[in-house]
Amino acid sequence: MGERAAVEPSQALPRTRIETPRTVDLGDRNAPRETSRDRSHCTLTIIGGGAVGTVVSLGRVPVVLGRGEPCELRFDDPCVSYVHAQIERANGRFYVRDMNSTNGTFVNGVPVTVPRELSDGDRIQIGRRGVIRVGIGGPDDALVSRKLYERAVRDRLTGLYNRSFFDERLEAEHGSAWRHGLPLALIMLDIDHFKQVNDVYGHPAGDEVLRHVGQLIRDSARREDIPARYGGEEIAVLARGIDLEQAMQLAERLRRLIREKPPQFKERTLTVTASFGVAVHTGETRFYDPQALVTAADGALYRAKRSGRDCVRSA
Repeated sequence: MGERAAVEPSQALPRTRIETPRTVDLGDRNAPRETSRDRSHCTLTIIGGGAVGTVVSLGRVPVVLGRGEPCELRFDDPCVSYVHAQIERANGRFYVRDMNSTNGTFVNGVPVTVPRELSDGDRIQIGRRGVIRVGIGGPDDALVSRKLYERAVRDRLTGLYNRSFFDERLEAEHGSAWRHGLPLALIMLDIDHFKQVNDVYGHPAGDEVLRHVGQLIRDSARREDIPARYGGEEIAVLARGIDLEQAMQLAERLRRLIREKPPQFKERTLTVTASFGVAVHTGETRFYDPQALVTAADGALYRAKRSGRDCVRSA
C-alpha cells in the first residue's frame, strides 16, 4: 500500500483537540487524575516489528515513531509512515498523537483519531507488526520495567539473547536486507565435544563453559549484532551490513578467542573449542526466506565438524 500523507520533518505537525470521553484534552483541568501512585515516568519498549527490546524514556521532548531517520523508535516497515506518530507529555500525563499516517495508529486495537491519553500497560500498534508497550510509573517502576523486559529476551545462563528474540529479529533483519539490498550475515557455532565436558566434569562444568563462551561473544559483538543462544550448546550471531569476507573474519576471531581464553572450573582449566558455519545474504547471493539462511549456515557448521572441528566454513 502506497503512502499518501506521511509527514516529513520539515512539515508543521498538526495539533488536534481531544473530544472523546476515552481521552482527555491536554488542558482540561477537570479531568480525573491518579494521585495514589507516582506517574512521572513513561518508558516505551518495542515488543514487535522493530528492534525488539529497544527501550526509551519520555522526557520533555516528544518521542517520534516511524521509519524515518528523525524517529527515536524506528520500524523498517513499508506500512509505517516516515513520521507516523509521537508520544508527548502535557500536564503530567502522557499522550499518543497520530501524525497523519497513511495506515493509522492504534492503542489496544482502537484507532487514534485525536490525541489519546496513555495508561500503564497500553499497547501502541503501527504498521503491520510494530508494537510498543507503554510503562507509566515512578523512576523505580521504569527501572523494574527495563529489567523485566531484559530478562524476558535474555537467556539466563549465557546472558545472550534467547531463541524467541532471535527468531523475531532474524525475520525483521532479513526483510530489511531484502528490501534495501544490504548484506546480512549469520554465524552459527557449536561448542566441540560439549557432551564430554558434562560426562567427565558434570553439568555444572558444562554450565560454566556455556556461561564463559556467552560472555566472550557478548564482549566481542558489535552493538548492532544479535548474539543468541540458539539451542543447547549452539550459538548464533546475526550481523547486519557485513559481507562474506568480513563475516568469515569475525567468525575466525571468535574461534581463536574461545580457544585462547579457556574457562576455569574448580581450579582446573578446561580446553574448549568451537566449530563455525557462516552464511551471508547479499545482492548476489540471496536467501529467499530467513529459514533458508539458517539452513545454509547450519550446513556450513556441519561441514566444519566433519573437517575436524575448531574451524570455520562458509555456505
